[in-house]
Amino acid sequence: MFLQGLPLRLTRLTAARACFTARNLSRLLEQNVEAASSRQSRLAYGRRRAVGGLAVALLSRTWRAASPEMSAWARAYGVKWFMVGTGVELLIGFWFLTTLPREIRDMFMGGDGLSTGLLVAALALAVLAMAVASKSLAASSVAMVGTISLMSVMRHLLRAAYLRPYFDPRALPVEEQWFVFELFALLLVGGLATVAWMLYAFFRPPAASAEAVEERRAA
Repeated sequence: MFLQGLPLRLTRLTAARACFTARNLSRLLEQNVEAASSRQSRLAYGRRRAVGGLAVALLSRTWRAASPEMSAWARAYGVKWFMVGTGVELLIGFWFLTTLPREIRDMFMGGDGLSTGLLVAALALAVLAMAVASKSLAASSVAMVGTISLMSVMRHLLRAAYLRPYFDPRALPVEEQWFVFELFALLLVGGLATVAWMLYAFFRPPAASAEAVEERRAA
């Protein structure tokens, strides 16, 4: 009887050990992701300050004709917060880099050419954006867009490095979903058209009122 039930017992024991292992791996993965997300939220705090300040400085250009004093104050205020936010983001970024696991941190410290190059380029663009902010908002904006784009790529590389011990996303089966892609493309075009109309309506000069037109004709 004992030998007859042995295969079933071994199967149950193997399944239990597999569940226990999977549960521990899942818990460990969740802890790593939560820790990385917490540090990423601190980085996002400085980024929001920087981008918000730059947006205020850019918006001040639309007030030059109506209120030059307000425009000058808003530009200085926006540039100040852009500098503060970018500086805070750089400090938090260096701290974030030191808290990464050693094998992942080494990727951005010379261990991987692509990761290290992206980090150096992002830092150079961030410093450039701060250096030219008071002189050229357009150049600062371009540098900031480049910095955020490179940081997005680095975040993808960081996430892939965290997940590499558990699974490789490239090994997952891929199934085409053309309807979802077509729906996304349609909504993207509609969203871009809406934003374009909003910008046109915002920057379009106000139309003259009927009383003003009558006064001009009478004059």
